[in-house]
Amino acid sequence: MVISQKIIDRHDLRNYLLVILFATMGILGYIIITGFIFGSAMSALTLTIAYPIIATLTSAIFSTILFVRAKQNNVRGMRYMLIFGFSLFMFNLLQVFRWDVAHDHTPFKRPIGNEILNLADIFITIAIFSLYLHFESIENDRFHPIYGSLVALAIFPIMAINFVVIVTQDEELYSIIEYFLTSFSVAVIFIIIYGIRIILRIYLFTEQDVIKKGTLAMMISIIYMGIAFTTQTLTSDFINFGLFEAEIHQLWLFALATSMLSYAYIVNPYFLYSFPFNISEIMIYDHDGIPLWDYKFSETHDHKPLPIKSSALTAIGGLLKEVSGFSGSMTNIQFTDGSMLIAVTARYTLCLITEKNSRLISWAFKGFSREMKPLIEKYMQKTLRYDFSEEDENEAKGLITKFFPFTTVV
Repeated sequence: MVISQKIIDRHDLRNYLLVILFATMGILGYIIITGFIFGSAMSALTLTIAYPIIATLTSAIFSTILFVRAKQNNVRGMRYMLIFGFSLFMFNLLQVFRWDVAHDHTPFKRPIGNEILNLADIFITIAIFSLYLHFESIENDRFHPIYGSLVALAIFPIMAINFVVIVTQDEELYSIIEYFLTSFSVAVIFIIIYGIRIILRIYLFTEQDVIKKGTLAMMISIIYMGIAFTTQTLTSDFINFGLFEAEIHQLWLFALATSMLSYAYIVNPYFLYSFPFNISEIMIYDHDGIPLWDYKFSETHDHKPLPIKSSALTAIGGLLKEVSGFSGSMTNIQFTDGSMLIAVTARYTLCLITEKNSRLISWAFKGFSREMKPLIEKYMQKTLRYDFSEEDENEAKGLITKFFPFTTVV
């Protein structure tokens, strides 16, 4: 059963604050342990090549697990997260080659003549922007023009300047980056808050404990990454707490965050394929409106007989073609409070009823439609329409679990 919007609104703020509280306590504990209790040992470690290698290995493991999981399950929609993981890996890897310089100079504050570190900084900007694109793809079918523009304006100038500096080695041009660092850090903070909000809503919509654990790991890990990014650009490596000056070991934060994400994807690869809104029903019917199969995600959804709904959708499609003069296929119907995604083939149609459309759910629906095709074609070859056999019913429900993992298939 899907949690109602009213319940989500009531608990949204409380759960959001709890996540922030736990993450803050965790980072304070991390700072005290690494910057105070074991401060001298940690400082010595940061001077060795082992320090960036650890961050490189954990980001490589995360990228590999993410790629393998996406490949194994043939689920689209992880392209932005794959770019994020690869960019994070390249950032850490490139620093390994010039750690003698990098350990004393944080990103965007490198001495001139270190092109490989400028390239590493470009990968940081790519990682940040791809993370934003991933969160946008979960919730929206189009990029938010204002949010997207502001994030791009905060990120792309730094990316462009680094690229030009690699070519020209112009020190005066490189110094201009300093004026963009505050806006870049604000953009990172915005992306973290925006992402936590979306992932929290996923957490509240699902009933599967393994997905809940995955979303919690994701929320905390992006907070850690956000702290690593912003402390490097705004405060360098040190923060004064009054009682002691704590060094923020950013690469350890990257390593911790990517390790948490790797664990989440090992346990369950689907936790980020869930959606922060209601998905109501999938219907499959032939072009005469005769139903083949349907699945309801929520017990509260409309219980009108499937033949009435499928016949109505078929009639609407024919009527719209007649009125408009268009000959193509209807791909979606948009309402103020919901959306219907429609996949039309030569002999049958699939329809997904959802509260909201997004790029991620469109990709999931396309994947489901593609993998259901052999099963549906088997029944389309028969003169009469029969109900799915028990074996085929289980196969169809398995695909529901694969592409729409927020639901508990019964």
